Amino acid sequence: MRWLYLICVSVFFITCRYPHTSNVQVDQDATTVFVENQNYLDMTVYLLFGSHRVRLGTVTGLSSRLFVIPEHVLHGAQSVRLLADPVGGRISPVTQEIFLVPGDKVEMVIPNN
Repeated sequence: MRWLYLICVSVFFITCRYPHTSNVQVDQDATTVFVENQNYLDMTVYLLFGSHRVRLGTVTGLSSRLFVIPEHVLHGAQSVRLLADPVGGRISPVTQEIFLVPGDKVEMVIPNN
C-alpha cells in the first residue's frame, strides 16, 4: 500500500513539474498563422499556393495554435489559401485567397458547424 501511495505522489509531482504549453519564442519577422478551432473535431491545417499543399500542423478541437510558415515556402509576396481538414470529417473548409508578404500575421477561426 505504501508503494502505491509513493508511485501516485511521484506521478503527480512529475506531471505538475513540466508545463503542458509550449513557450516557443517566435521570431518577430516570421510569417505566422494563428488558428482558433471552435469545432469539436481536430483539424489539420494546410497552406495552399499554386499547385502545392504544405502541412502546417494540427489544432485539436476547442483549442488554438500558432503556426510559423517556413521561409522556404514563402518567396516574396504571393497569394495563398488556408485549408482546414477535419480528422474524421468530410468537409474541408478553404479560405479565400490571402495576399501574404513575409512577416505578416494571419488569424483563422474555424467555427463550430
